Amino acid sequence: MKAAGWIVVLLIAVAGTALATRQIMLRRAAPPVASETAPIVSLKELMEGTVDPTADVLFESVAVVSTLAGTEERMPHTDEDWAKVQNAALTLAEATNLVKMPTRRVAPPGDKNNVGVAEGEPHPELSPEEIQVKIDADRAKFNKFADALRDKAIEALNVTKAKKGEALYQIGSDLDQVCENCHLEYWYPNQNKPAKTAP
Repeated sequence: MKAAGWIVVLLIAVAGTALATRQIMLRRAAPPVASETAPIVSLKELMEGTVDPTADVLFESVAVVSTLAGTEERMPHTDEDWAKVQNAALTLAEATNLVKMPTRRVAPPGDKNNVGVAEGEPHPELSPEEIQVKIDADRAKFNKFADALRDKAIEALNVTKAKKGEALYQIGSDLDQVCENCHLEYWYPNQNKPAKTAP
């Protein structure tokens, strides 16, 4: 090939390299696309629609049921049974990330908890506004309750993968306690307080 031909090939190669380099630099310089992550429902709705029914699948997957006909031991047996419980554990573990979203409100506007009780007795449940104040005052503490739920859900996920029914029974009990600990802190902290004595 003549020298002029080599020069043309070299110029094409240099131009191609320069163009590729420019495209890479433009991609690096471009600002990242912002990802809008915003809650769709309140914490109460998330609990009622996702967390509670998903936890119920785990609670009810292993049980001893007594009826007039006798005693029935309930436990996953088929691959389909185990897959259902495993999916529930997975969903519950991921749901804790949604629970911790800092912009999620406790309840929809105008929603009221069960605060009607006899005069002189502590309310069984705080109002959504009172719960919101408690959570906002110490978000890290609230997140620890959510993390405790996540850890148990992950434990349940591992147990379902290994298909260990007896271990799943204990985790169900532990999950119930984790949920109750959070509820006693935020939803009905007055439950264990003695009623005021009437004058």
